[in-house]
Amino acid sequence: MKKIILILCLVSFPAVATEMCARNDTIVIPLDSTVGGTSSSYNATESMWWAIFDYGRIYGVSTCLSAAEGGKPSGSTGVYTNDKGQMLSQEDALAGRSGQDADGNDRIYCWCKMTHPAYSRWVFINSNSASYCASNCAHYCGYHAQNNAALRSGLFGSVGK
Repeated sequence: MKKIILILCLVSFPAVATEMCARNDTIVIPLDSTVGGTSSSYNATESMWWAIFDYGRIYGVSTCLSAAEGGKPSGSTGVYTNDKGQMLSQEDALAGRSGQDADGNDRIYCWCKMTHPAYSRWVFINSNSASYCASNCAHYCGYHAQNNAALRSGLFGSVGK
């Protein structure tokens, strides 16, 4: 009798299951360049910046380069190639450069790179005097990551390239 009751209980409670397929160690983050941020900040000493969005926080680094080091940026904000048509590599743009390069060229071009939640290519934001770039580049990167869709498009669009 106990076996019959047990069988009836198992039959009367159908099992409901779902199946989900996902690659191991995969993270999905919605990086939408059309959505502006809610705030931003920076650390000029370490050339770091960050911007906060409804979907999370992005972090990055900044650097000032001369035309000889990174090439003169082609186009305007959000363009991540230099005048030679090449994308800047990590070696081309080590964060924290300021003043002049080895040949005495002023480092006047401010470049931004997202480092979290994913790595982007270097994206040009603006140019100023060498001293102004050195003290304000991280601020520009954070501010424009929050408020400038063209910069976000360059950062988000270059992930994985």
